[in-house]
Amino acid sequence: NTDNQQISLSTNTLTLSNGTGADTTADLSGYLDNTDSQTLSITGNDLSITGGNTITLPTADGSETIV
Repeated sequence: NTDNQQISLSTNTLTLSNGTGADTTADLSGYLDNTDSQTLSITGNDLSITGGNTITLPTADGSETIV
């Protein structure tokens, strides 16, 4: 089998080792911009996200299926 590849993540570097030659790396640090700073909150049965929407969660009535 010649498809001896491994993938690994170290800090912000993703590496694909192909087992026969030079590794391929990708620097993922550019994706760490932290611009998705949102907060979830719950008040009663209302679940909200800042700058977004609110949904009303159903009230449990005891007939739910437990998996």
